[in-house]
Amino acid sequence: MSTLPRPRILMRARKSSTAVSVRALGSLPIKTSWPLGKQQMRYVSIKPKVPQKHRVRSTSSGEKKTIPAPPLAPLQSLNALKLARRLAGNRPREDRVPQTGGSTIGESRGRNGERILQLPHVIYPGDTNIIELEDGRVMSFAMFGRLDPKREMIPMVLEAGTPGTRLVYQAFHEWGWNNFVPLICPDRPGMGYSTYVKSYTVVSHAQDVRALMRALGYRKYQILGTSGGGPFALAVAALAPKSEVLATGILVGAAPIEASRRGQKPGRWWREFVLTVFPWWAEMRLKARISRKWPNLQRDAVLLQGLQTKTREVRKVLVELEKWLRNGIKGYVQDWRAGNSYWGFELEALREKGPIHMVYGTKDKNTPLAGGRYMQDRIGLTCTLKEIPGADHYTAQEIGGWELRERLRKYK
Repeated sequence: MSTLPRPRILMRARKSSTAVSVRALGSLPIKTSWPLGKQQMRYVSIKPKVPQKHRVRSTSSGEKKTIPAPPLAPLQSLNALKLARRLAGNRPREDRVPQTGGSTIGESRGRNGERILQLPHVIYPGDTNIIELEDGRVMSFAMFGRLDPKREMIPMVLEAGTPGTRLVYQAFHEWGWNNFVPLICPDRPGMGYSTYVKSYTVVSHAQDVRALMRALGYRKYQILGTSGGGPFALAVAALAPKSEVLATGILVGAAPIEASRRGQKPGRWWREFVLTVFPWWAEMRLKARISRKWPNLQRDAVLLQGLQTKTREVRKVLVELEKWLRNGIKGYVQDWRAGNSYWGFELEALREKGPIHMVYGTKDKNTPLAGGRYMQDRIGLTCTLKEIPGADHYTAQEIGGWELRERLRKYK
């Protein structure tokens, strides 16, 4: 059996100091079959033409004269290795606020003296901010929609799904700007710049969100949770008084562990079970998944940094890079475990809170309709449930998301 030669990977282009054009990187062949243990790693194969360091020119007298070659043109794009190092350098330490040096744009103080840093934006200005919490941890958040320096508007807190970061809701930026709604999108522990916590719960993150809103100077707001972010939105509504959380929206949100899973696809149920009971095995499987996606993310990182565009496709890739390259998958695993464990409060506690509006699709196999009906029965009359016929998990978000946001922003 002949051994396969190891293909040259993308990071070697950096070592050879070769000018790589964006057009050439757009058509990189993907080669597989490089054995790495029991898994198959995929690499991007690049064959750079390394120029000679010196050129030899013959003079009129027949002598050969060595002339230094002209310097290489600078790289037109940032390779994935440099991007990963930059992301890792901006990652906060667990014991204090990150020392970002010259990359920090601004610094301010919260209502109670909390330190808030603004970092260079990824998609829109203001989408990367860091706040220092009381216990020394940091939490990153984004501010989309209408700017509100005087804190005179009613903001809306958006909890992303699992896995998800603050950048997921960049698609709502235009809607928030046109409707004068500030959008606050926090990162849960282990996502984005937020400090990873090994065993955080749904209630502990809800307390962090309340601390964030107090530091920003907001005394009342609405909150919307999508998919895996639904339990965290309900936890904020359960802990806060009725005068603080005016209304709560659940868009195809996850249900408690005791709820019925009827209609859920078996693969989804198995993943929830493994992530909750055997997190170490799930982490190993997720590492294999990232290794399969890594070459594409490397190539996309190079193209994005070179093109500097803000198209819809580019934004999707930036969100993926924010998920997988900054803190790895530990935050993803813990996020699943928190949502599939006891939430720390009873749904009956929401009966004396503000109105709760839920939207589900009848064909949803990720977060089935049975879970939404279960939560509505336990919450009572303050909860409304809208069923979208024939909609799956993602179609329900596209159809019912806009209507749910319009309904929430009417509560003042």
